[in-house]
Amino acid sequence: MKAMVTHVYNQPNLVELHLSSELPLFPPPFRPRFAGPEQTRLFCRGAHLGRLADHLCRINRGKFSLELPQPRETFLSFLEEIVVVEGLVRVVDAARYSLTIEVGKCFSVLPVFQTIADCIVRHFYPSETVVVQSRMTPDCFPSHTQHGATLTSQS
Repeated sequence: MKAMVTHVYNQPNLVELHLSSELPLFPPPFRPRFAGPEQTRLFCRGAHLGRLADHLCRINRGKFSLELPQPRETFLSFLEEIVVVEGLVRVVDAARYSLTIEVGKCFSVLPVFQTIADCIVRHFYPSETVVVQSRMTPDCFPSHTQHGATLTSQS
């Protein structure tokens, strides 16, 4: 499976992971009442993952290209693993072949996306391997996270 990382225009911490294989359908992103667009999310660590796994089962029944033997357990395991990826702030949106994700400002993008791509392969395409490529240039990153630069304190 091929995976490519691209930058979301005009959003310094939002990046997209584009895949050559299909992802399951996800519900529309959630926006808390009285919240700005920067708080819109598909899911994050604070989400009720069991409820989301049940919802994924319902909306993917007969629509996802893969036949999962235990869909709820597969979706729940996937969600539980992806929300604890170091550097992931929130999954903002998902489409048929891509995920839009906010990466923490102190984290390098590529290791976060390699971990997420590995998680997708492990849960939905276990017989495949994944190669993550980047179309991001150094000017796509906020100045404090240039290609995995480490932060140092100044005294």
